[in-house]
Amino acid sequence: MPAAQRMSSGHYFGRTVARRTFCGLLMVETVYPPGDELPWHSHENAYLLVVLGGALFERSGRSEHECTRGTLVLNSAREPHRDRVGPSGARCLNVELGPHWLDEHGHVTAYRFAGRALDAVGRLEAELRRAGGCAIEVESAVHGLLAEATGGPAPPSRVAPPWLDRVVEMLHAEASGGVSVRLLAAAAGVHPAHLCRTFAARHGCTIGQYARRLRADRALGAILHSGVPLARVAQEAGFTDQSHLTRAVREFYHTTPARLRRDAM
Repeated sequence: MPAAQRMSSGHYFGRTVARRTFCGLLMVETVYPPGDELPWHSHENAYLLVVLGGALFERSGRSEHECTRGTLVLNSAREPHRDRVGPSGARCLNVELGPHWLDEHGHVTAYRFAGRALDAVGRLEAELRRAGGCAIEVESAVHGLLAEATGGPAPPSRVAPPWLDRVVEMLHAEASGGVSVRLLAAAAGVHPAHLCRTFAARHGCTIGQYARRLRADRALGAILHSGVPLARVAQEAGFTDQSHLTRAVREFYHTTPARLRRDAM
C-alpha cells in the first residue's frame, strides 16, 4: 500500500456542496463524478460517512465494501482507505466527530446499513438544507446513526439466518410496495410468523416499519433532488395519494414535502 495522504480537519475529496456546524459537529456534503478514483488517504479526525446517493466502493485493509444510499461508514482517525466511485457518481455527508462522541459510541472502523435508523439519514439531509436548522434534531439523528453503526455483532441467539438477507433484498427491491409477508415467507421457506419474529429480533422493528422507512426514504430523494410533482412522487413511491405522502414525511422528517422541496432549492 502506498503512503496515505493525510486530510486535515474539514477537508474531503470531491466537490463540497454544503458545510454546516451543529452542536460541535462539522457536517460537509460532498459529490463525486462517476468513476472517480480517490487515492489512499486518511483523516486527522474520526468521522461518520453517510452515503446519500450513488455508490462508493471503499477499500480498507484487505476488504472492499460497496456503499450505497443509507450505508454508514465509521472511519477512525488516521485509518488509511481509498475509494472508487460507481457509474452514477456519489453524494455523501461527512460528519466529523469529536472525542466525546467516540467516548459514547466507540471508534472502531465499521460498515453498516442504517436499517431502522434510515429515517435519521433523511432528517440530517433536511436539516442540512433548512435555514437555521434544528441542532437537537441533528444531534439526535447522529446519535441514532452512530448507535446503528457501532452496534457490534448480534449475540448468538440473534445471528441472522441466511434466508433473512433474501428477505431484506426483496424489501429494498419492492420499496414502493407490491410485496407481502406471505410472499416474503414463501421466498424464505419459513412460516410467516417465524419470519416476523426473526426479522424483529434482528432489525429491532417490524417488517412493516422497515418497509415504511424505505418508502419514505425513496420519496425523500425525489422530493429533494427532482422537480417531479409531489402527487407523482407519492404514486411512484407507493403511497395511496399525496396526503398519505405528507403524513409519512411529517412522521419521519418532522416537516412537509412542500417545505422540504422549498428548502432544497
